[in-house]
Amino acid sequence: MTIAQSDTYPETLAKSRGETLYRWNIHGVEVVDEPNGSPRTVYEYDEVSVAGTVTQGKILEAMRLAGLESDDGDISEAAAVEEKRQKGKDEVDAADLDTLQKAAKAAKDVAALATVVGDLTLVVARLAESEGRTPVTPIVKVGP
Repeated sequence: MTIAQSDTYPETLAKSRGETLYRWNIHGVEVVDEPNGSPRTVYEYDEVSVAGTVTQGKILEAMRLAGLESDDGDISEAAAVEEKRQKGKDEVDAADLDTLQKAAKAAKDVAALATVVGDLTLVVARLAESEGRTPVTPIVKVGP
């Protein structure tokens, strides 16, 4: 994370060197000019750069990574936080993948069952017609 200064109030999003800069925590600070001693306001702010298309997720990830790189704490603490975050993410990813695979299999099974029920309904209806009986309306409607 970069702490930057500007003589004018900065834009929150600005293009620079092919990346987009995101600025937050913008606040005015009174400083005294060295040569003449006159006070003036400069704006300090935190800034991160985001490559490519800007999304909320990319900005938050850049801010998170910038926070890990700051001098606020011990490097081992930052590494432990990142390791814990990654482990949790991997566990969620694995659980999500397992759930998605089970859901896909269940959807295929339901579709196959619906096909069988539909086919059986047709067979029963044709059998009833061939015997001169009125086809029975199925109790459960299958399909759209």
